[in-house]
Amino acid sequence: MPEMHEPTTNSPLSAEPQEGRAPVGKCVEEKLTRLMFPHLPAHAARALAGFQRWKARRLRSKGPFRHNATILIVNYRTLAFTRACIEAIEALTPEPHEVIVVDNNSKDASASYLRSLRHIRLLEVGFNMGHGYALDWASTFVDTEFFVSMDSDARPVRLGWLSDLLTQLKNETACSGIYHQREYVHPSCLAIRTADFRRNRLSFQANYPSDGDSSKLGKTHWDVGEQISMKLRSAGKKLHYFPLSNKPAHHMVGGIYGGIVFHHWYGTRVRVEGRCEFDGMPVEAIVSDAPHMFDE
Repeated sequence: MPEMHEPTTNSPLSAEPQEGRAPVGKCVEEKLTRLMFPHLPAHAARALAGFQRWKARRLRSKGPFRHNATILIVNYRTLAFTRACIEAIEALTPEPHEVIVVDNNSKDASASYLRSLRHIRLLEVGFNMGHGYALDWASTFVDTEFFVSMDSDARPVRLGWLSDLLTQLKNETACSGIYHQREYVHPSCLAIRTADFRRNRLSFQANYPSDGDSSKLGKTHWDVGEQISMKLRSAGKKLHYFPLSNKPAHHMVGGIYGGIVFHHWYGTRVRVEGRCEFDGMPVEAIVSDAPHMFDE
């Protein structure tokens, strides 16, 4: 039996989602418990996850949040990008909203920065669970009609960005957001009705080909968030894309989509993947393009 450590107060295993959570939420909790304690038998993992839910209900004192939309961000060692994202949301989003940030065990200054913020809901995890898994987990805490996933290296660029995204959903579109490739709404800025996400049991988790054959993506395999669009399209649902509208003149990396959101493209990947180049562009060139975003 492995040694068990008490989760921190901000850990998702000690935080309890609001009522109306996704049916898949309990399964995610149990999977997380199995990841943290891999030697536990299945029945013990279920029991421990259930105990944490019960304990959180006993300890929780705050009432439910009631906003128009929830914005979900995953952070992993990207302090400058995450700060820029959160500050832009705060400055350019007068619409009622909540921000939930999952910190994937950053162990750098970004974690302490996030803890200092009082206007976000922070979920801390004791290991890096990955981007898609973290977004799925965060979605179980949403109690608003809509939610928006946003990469930490993306940020809104003007007032009205959130209304533009949500207006499309109110016009019978199932999902709206920025377009990169392969006819799917990219999770760097993806808006969806919470009820649709839960009813259709959608997930942000990726399924990459084991042989590295990228031609399989969008067919039998998918990138983070791609399966959401695949499932909605196969069900005959409408998607609304905000395509690349312009590139900032002072940057060679990143672009603005639909005139509402900037996405850097590589800000989070440089930290996580440890590669020498991305799409033929050396990491040194990516960093030198915006060195102040990588020096923390």
